[in-house]
Amino acid sequence: MRRLYPLAMLAFVLTACPQPAVAPPLDDHGGAPVITNRIDIPAKVRQNLGITFAKVERRHVAQTLRLPGRLEASAEATLEVRAPLSGRVGLRVQQYQRVADGALLFKLDSPAWLAEQQAIAQADVERSAAILNVTSKTTARDLASRNVELSKTRLEAAASQDAAAQAREADLVALQVLWETRVADLEKLREQGAARASEVFDARTRLAETRATVAEQRQTRAQIARDRADVGIEAEQATGALATAELDLKQAHAESDAATRAFDLALGRAAALSGLDIDDLKKESAGVPHWRNLTSLEIRAPFAGIVRTVNLASTVLAAEGEAVLTLFDPSRLQVRAKALQADISRLADGLDARVLVPGGELGAGAMAGKIALALEADPDERVMDVIVRPASTPAWARPGIAVEVEVTLKTTDEAKNAVPVASVVRDELQRVVFRRDPFNPDKVIRITPEFGMSDGRWIVVETEVSEGDEVVLAGVYELKLTGTGKPTGIGHFHADGTWHAGATHD
Repeated sequence: MRRLYPLAMLAFVLTACPQPAVAPPLDDHGGAPVITNRIDIPAKVRQNLGITFAKVERRHVAQTLRLPGRLEASAEATLEVRAPLSGRVGLRVQQYQRVADGALLFKLDSPAWLAEQQAIAQADVERSAAILNVTSKTTARDLASRNVELSKTRLEAAASQDAAAQAREADLVALQVLWETRVADLEKLREQGAARASEVFDARTRLAETRATVAEQRQTRAQIARDRADVGIEAEQATGALATAELDLKQAHAESDAATRAFDLALGRAAALSGLDIDDLKKESAGVPHWRNLTSLEIRAPFAGIVRTVNLASTVLAAEGEAVLTLFDPSRLQVRAKALQADISRLADGLDARVLVPGGELGAGAMAGKIALALEADPDERVMDVIVRPASTPAWARPGIAVEVEVTLKTTDEAKNAVPVASVVRDELQRVVFRRDPFNPDKVIRITPEFGMSDGRWIVVETEVSEGDEVVLAGVYELKLTGTGKPTGIGHFHADGTWHAGATHD
């Protein structure tokens, strides 16, 4: 029955399609048909025959290994979204609903969240008070520093006054000595009758005045010394006050840092509970930070995915840490394939692999990735697990879908042009490929290239095709059965597809 199916299909197609679509063209005089290796396949014919195409690829055909496997969810693909605090749940999604990254999953009205807000507010008040205390202690330190500078200036002024008083005293003492000498000299002269009494009296008067001035100057100097000592004491007190003020300021800074850390920790806990960033909680609206206005928690999706299960109904009270729903990321899939333990020496971590859907169109939706040898192996079945994590996953990918993994083994051989084995059909003693005309997509060219090695799924084509060319995949048997595009007798085809009889070219 399988052998008769292409013939029955061909009969149906030939009766359903216009005959000129596959019949060879006639010559200019309406005589014998013109032989050409081109076959017309307009859109209607392609649709009726179910013709599909596959691209010529550069592949290491002889160095591939195919393994059966299945898609499964990776460890990080499923996330249980739990209630961070006890409260009443307000669902915003349904089971199997697709959600975007950041989409609202549910709201949580929680009295515990109000307590968290109160803790943040208290920490904010303490932080503000600590910051004000730092400002106050800074002012006190600056004042003490100015007092120290002022006391230094007063000490310098007292020292200058003391030095001036000392110099004044020395001058007066020297003047006193002069008057004492003058008085002694005048008394000697008066005894000799050479000096008047009035002169002696005046000298004695000036000496007495000088002695009185010296005494007054010594009292003044003593007062300056006492003042200088007082200023020194005040300077020491100012220095001590400055040291105390600096210690107070240091303590105020420590308290401010501790209060700030406590506030940040409270905000960090709130961020962990709400799923928001700390910066988002700090953002102000009309001068009020967002954390003050957040009356209920909004739990949002950490990634785009599908709501796999819903564990609680809306308006139900949830306990702290209770699972509300399960979020599944379909892009985080992996393939678990089975390899024979006999092939263990041929496999290694990091080899390139392609994940294919069995029974699907060849290469359609294939996923690329690299393999990793799993720890699991079965001694009874003589198989071991091979894991492939695709770089990207198509929309059809689901856990549990059976796939085939095509592993490219290590090789130094050069990649060659290859086509799917299913695109090659045998016509009598020849193997034929129908290559799509690159200049006319509504035509295919019947070619008989030279073939190389095959791995059962792909076969190397040595001639007549290039990378990126398209060859007929589905519908290749129906095209063969039309009998068109074949040479008759001895001759060759020209580049335009026309047949030329004869053993040599023109």
